[in-house]
Amino acid sequence: MSIIHGSMGLIYFVHEWEPKFNESALLSDPQMLSSVTAINRRILGLAPVLNSPAVKDGVKISSDNKEVPVAVMIKKYNRATYLFTVGMRNGSTSATFTVLGLAGENNVEVLGEDRTILSKNGVFKDKFNAWDVHLYRINEKRQDLRLPRAMEPQINVTRNLTYLNHAIFYRAFTGYF
Repeated sequence: MSIIHGSMGLIYFVHEWEPKFNESALLSDPQMLSSVTAINRRILGLAPVLNSPAVKDGVKISSDNKEVPVAVMIKKYNRATYLFTVGMRNGSTSATFTVLGLAGENNVEVLGEDRTILSKNGVFKDKFNAWDVHLYRINEKRQDLRLPRAMEPQINVTRNLTYLNHAIFYRAFTGYF
């Protein structure tokens, strides 16, 4: 919730008072330590995405259960759209997402959950249990390379080789293929 709402860092409260005082309890409890370590690894792995600018008004969201709103943050990084989402109450709901500007059918990868959801024209739906967090990645579809007319070779005998050379040159300087 904190990151979705703009936090740029996390501080863990590691103390314990009961049954006895322990100022580093989080480090002494293997289950808590394992969970926090997993969270830290996930955040570190997503750091380039999290440090990219947020996309304002890039997604619309509606929750089937009005008592359980779903918060969202959207980012674009490395030719993919990322949605960071969280159910904001202790209850279940289904949320419908509409990613603006996304056409056709796309696979929406649910990061860390080993599943995908099909999006049609930017719309997909997912279920949230109490306080659930879901992270989604939608990769841009690669378009077939169509060279500008001025770059097309004029000699038919060497057309294929020249086209390939132009494509390699285009790829090297633009990053697109």
